[in-house]
Amino acid sequence: ALWSLALEIDRAREAAPAMSRLVQDELKHGHVDLAIEHWDELRTRVPSVSMDPLSLLRLAGALAPQGHRKEASDCLRRALLPTGAPPSVALTLKIAGLAAAIDPVIARAALDIAARRPDLDPGSRAEAERIEAGLRAAERRPADGNRS
Repeated sequence: ALWSLALEIDRAREAAPAMSRLVQDELKHGHVDLAIEHWDELRTRVPSVSMDPLSLLRLAGALAPQGHRKEASDCLRRALLPTGAPPSVALTLKIAGLAAAIDPVIARAALDIAARRPDLDPGSRAEAERIEAGLRAAERRPADGNRS
């Protein structure tokens, strides 16, 4: 109701934090289609809207299988470069892992960010190397998927 009223009086920016929280709640409770619908409306009306990196990762994971790769890529980019504190190493690697299948440029950026973190432990380093190896293997595959 607040969002609808804000749109009527041209005050979407002021209501954006409340709508962002609604999207996060919808994701947490498994209402993925509704979260995607509300996120799309929110980012269209308030392009500079921010959301926590984990919620953006969840959104990207929901958008990609539905064929919304561009929107999923945008969520991953936003998750990787938040307006607040940077995501943890673990979350950065989750972003890299999902981005490897959606947008390799973002995946490589996430791996680069993780590699520069002083708190990158050996297990996380191994995960980053696994993701990097997957990216290299994907680059070597023929574009049409046929091996000739």
